[in-house]
Amino acid sequence: MALMAITDWNALFNRVTQEYTEEQRGALAKGLCPKCHPTPMPYRIMETVYSEKYETTVHRVKCFNLAGCDWDGYIPATRPETGWDDFFHS
Repeated sequence: MALMAITDWNALFNRVTQEYTEEQRGALAKGLCPKCHPTPMPYRIMETVYSEKYETTVHRVKCFNLAGCDWDGYIPATRPETGWDDFFHS
C-alpha cells in the first residue's frame, strides 16, 4: 500500500473524525482517547476494516480504560508519508 502525503492524510483524518472537536482530534492523533479527562488514556485497535462510508480502511478503536470509559470510534488505518521511509536502506 502506498503511503499518502501528510496533507492528504490530515484531510482523511479530519473527514473520518469530523464529529470531534480540534482538541479531541489532537488527542486521537497522539493515540489517546478523546473522551477521557483530565487524565487521557490510550486507545487500542479492536479491528481493521474497509469503510464504505469513508472509502478507506479504518481502525475501530476503543478506550483502554474499559471500566471508566465506553468510548469507541474510527481512525484512518493509513499513516502519513514522513519522508523517512527507507532512509536507512538507501
